[in-house]
Amino acid sequence: MGDVICPVCEGTAVSLHQQIGSALCRTLYYCEYCSEPFEQFG
Repeated sequence: MGDVICPVCEGTAVSLHQQIGSALCRTLYYCEYCSEPFEQFG
């Protein structure tokens, strides 16, 4: 997913889970390394 980095383990193998809200500025990702979901604002 480009430059998306997991804030928990700093892993780079993340997958897009869903975009949140009508403005699509919040995105939910899932880390393949530590199995933690996290939000990123853009």
